[in-house]
Amino acid sequence: MGLMPDQFYAMTWNQYCIRCRGFFAKERKEWERTGWATYNAIRVHVSKGMPSYKKFMSFLYEGEDMKDEQKDLIRAIMNKKTAEYVEKYGRN
Repeated sequence: MGLMPDQFYAMTWNQYCIRCRGFFAKERKEWERTGWATYNAIRVHVSKGMPSYKKFMSFLYEGEDMKDEQKDLIRAIMNKKTAEYVEKYGRN
């Protein structure tokens, strides 16, 4: 993420989580842009049998097919771990 140690240690846990989300969202958008350009460049030369864009870029979209129960379980685990962290180290 390009953080210097003093920047990292000056952040709260919440700020760090928000920064991680932003960083990975930016990375994903860059991969999508690269994938879209590659997909269209290949599509010009392939007459039949070209997969859909979502299948072509399946490594980006593989987690989106999770069921709501799985998402709820992951959310519950994250909330539990966050609560344990806050209890142990405090809010700041």
